[in-house]
Amino acid sequence: MYIADVYVNLPVKSIAQAYSYIIPDDKLFLDAGWRVVVPFHGRATEGFILNKYEVESTDRPLKKITDVLDDEAWFPAEIIKAASKLATFYLCSLAEIMRLFMPGKSGAKISCVYEVNEEAVSGCYSDGTAEKMILDFLHEYGNASKNKLKKLLPDASVESVIEKMCRRDEIRRVYNVAKKSKERFEKYICPQIEITDTLIQEKFKGKPAQQKILRLLKDCDSVSLKYVKEQGISSVPLKALAEMNCIKYIEKRILRDSYQDFDCEKNVKKIKLTDTQGKIIDSIRPHIDSKQYFMALLHGVTGSGKTQVYVELTKLARMQGRQVIVLVPEIALTGQIVKVFKQNFSEDIVVIHSQLSVSERNDSFYRFRHGQANIAIGARSALFLTPENLGLIIIDEEQDPSYKQDEAPRYHARVVAEMLAKAYNCTLILGSATPSLESYYQTQLGKIEYFEMPERVGNRPMPKVYPVDMRMELKRGNRKILSNDMMRLIRETIQQGQQMILMLNRRGFSTFIMCRECGHVIKCPDCGLPMVYHKANTLMCHHCDTQLHPPSICPQCGSTYIRYFGSGTEKLEAELKELVPEARVVRLDRDTTQRKFSQTEILSAFSEGKYDILLGTQMVAKGHDVPNVTASGILSADAALNLPDFRAAERCFMLIAQTAGRSGRGEIPGKVLVQCYNPEHYAVQYACEQNYHAFFEHEIEIRKALYYPPFCRLIKLTFVGDTEDETRKRAESLKDKFVSYFSGRAEQQIIGPAPDTIPVFRGRYRYNLVIKAGKYLDTLQFMRENNLHEDTNVLIDIDPINI
Repeated sequence: MYIADVYVNLPVKSIAQAYSYIIPDDKLFLDAGWRVVVPFHGRATEGFILNKYEVESTDRPLKKITDVLDDEAWFPAEIIKAASKLATFYLCSLAEIMRLFMPGKSGAKISCVYEVNEEAVSGCYSDGTAEKMILDFLHEYGNASKNKLKKLLPDASVESVIEKMCRRDEIRRVYNVAKKSKERFEKYICPQIEITDTLIQEKFKGKPAQQKILRLLKDCDSVSLKYVKEQGISSVPLKALAEMNCIKYIEKRILRDSYQDFDCEKNVKKIKLTDTQGKIIDSIRPHIDSKQYFMALLHGVTGSGKTQVYVELTKLARMQGRQVIVLVPEIALTGQIVKVFKQNFSEDIVVIHSQLSVSERNDSFYRFRHGQANIAIGARSALFLTPENLGLIIIDEEQDPSYKQDEAPRYHARVVAEMLAKAYNCTLILGSATPSLESYYQTQLGKIEYFEMPERVGNRPMPKVYPVDMRMELKRGNRKILSNDMMRLIRETIQQGQQMILMLNRRGFSTFIMCRECGHVIKCPDCGLPMVYHKANTLMCHHCDTQLHPPSICPQCGSTYIRYFGSGTEKLEAELKELVPEARVVRLDRDTTQRKFSQTEILSAFSEGKYDILLGTQMVAKGHDVPNVTASGILSADAALNLPDFRAAERCFMLIAQTAGRSGRGEIPGKVLVQCYNPEHYAVQYACEQNYHAFFEHEIEIRKALYYPPFCRLIKLTFVGDTEDETRKRAESLKDKFVSYFSGRAEQQIIGPAPDTIPVFRGRYRYNLVIKAGKYLDTLQFMRENNLHEDTNVLIDIDPINI
């Protein structure tokens, strides 16, 4: 008999092993990588086969695999190999990683219904009892879900009655398995005979409708029924031809592609590469040709032509018949890079991101896996396709924190991409104008190849960047969001028929509401963070999306002296419309981009000159290339410096440099104003100078002195508990064990415990420990020995973005 080792698709820490199942004789085609349905703890559960082997007998009774979800293996061997390494690295179960490689994290929709066991029913229940009513209902309708039975008996404790009847074997559970994604099919007609002009004219003389159908089929294998009917042909001649065995009906799967009709220029003039671009492509070409693992950092200033390098490298990979994945940090950037790639690769592209439906993503998976499209573009989820022959991975804006997943398993796309590149023996390119310190430091050590593009295409000058000291604005009596210098720049830009980008990295209208009588701030009832006021007269928590109606009186003291403080993008938009009424303003933030394609629509309208000012959060800071944008404004640029975060200076520098890079990409040089309260800070100064190397040298010395990445690896452990004292003591206990375990080893350090940024979330207390691991594998061993990977009350975050 054949046995399969199966990981069940349940995101539960305690289930971190494979379970053995018998492969039935009619399913012996199954092997590693197939998705199956197995009985697990009394119910049907989706699982993944990791291994298959033959045995003569087993020393314990094993259950059988009951169903198969697909027509082929879902996971290639390379994915299983990479997933196994990622599970070890992130200290989670293999199933937690494997489920990332499926749209919606599951391929099956498993429902439970109840039906009568005719052999066991005794018939002894009196009329009117819950048991009798359930049996009668099931006899009449055959089966029913638990929810239907609850509606039948709204006043009874249905769940306990059902459990008793199941234990007595009077009713039983039946599991129905269906694929989660809805595949779409369309009817076609195809010829059953050889169609010639002679046949049409002689045999079907006097039958114009049938002749028309046959002419449609004469030079093709099949025609969609929808198209036939659009030609004004009814079903009568179709039926007649089918009865004569001249045609037959077939069904074809229709693969949905929301970007199929994406608007882009055709026949674009061939771009002449710069000397720098050409040299970089020539240097990387041998690595793509060798089909061996290779990793490089492409460091190019904004406007230096990194995207064109991506296109040329993609051409090299496609010439070898290998597939390509291109990642962008924001869905808002997808449209722009899709446009560039569509101009070069037309129909060879699929797009993956979270705003597509599960069925649309499933169709994209299918097209990419079967080679119907070989270039995947999208946000970090595009990394979890299942290609057969991957040759190139590109991560644009590799420094962006959006590449970090904030729920378990808390992976970073850069780490996943590296594992995949090694498994597929392919090339990995990291691209950025402001690389993360960790990536740039790896180039200094020689672990990653380094390519620099220090100049803009066409030797266009970098924009001039000037800081505006908001402390001086306040002294002059200006209490508005915009400084006087910024207002002058806005008016000059609009008068000259040019465009401008304004960045304020805070959504909403007012950042918090406070009672001036007692000082009470309205906070989220779930996580305790101040709630943000939105102009739709709603208070919103930007952490957990809880919404409340703003109070008219203080819930603490009853005062009506409620005031709104702080400024977000909504307030900035309102102020602009008041101060510069002639300006056409459009806002780009999470609130205006809920709808699919809304980001692309806003950016396209701005690129076409339908708006003068594009304002928004950091979504406006990256990747956009609009030649008529000659000015940029950055508001509250140094706000990040006030956060208790060792990356605060790096984030401030990157935000200024990236936003500044949006201007001056055409013939007119750009000008950028940076509003801040601390213009003397080195991050602000180096960003205004656009001097990444100087910033790196300054910042890396601080990181080294404080022993922060890239000199160690961080691990954040969040302890969760019902009482504050018990939660803190558990964290303290682990700290004591860590100190004892690594006694005398200076490279292994631990900080805390300290209350989390959100100290109480939904009634549960949270305390953090932060490990600075010089020897990561040793730290993993310690965590395994203390069963942290199985503890449901400890959240593990490897390489946390926020600590």
